[in-house]
Amino acid sequence: MYSLNQLGVISELCQRSEVGKRLPSALYVHVSALPSLDPVLQSYEESAKFARA
Repeated sequence: MYSLNQLGVISELCQRSEVGKRLPSALYVHVSALPSLDPVLQSYEESAKFARA
């Protein structure tokens, strides 16, 4: 999955995202805006989808 180092990168990308609603510990993005996310965040979201299944 993702290492702690990669999670730091993901956190930074979430904080800098111009798409979605940012909270101190979360980024909410509507499904229609997913293609506008940074490619790393898109990959992370895809991984999360499969982890839930």
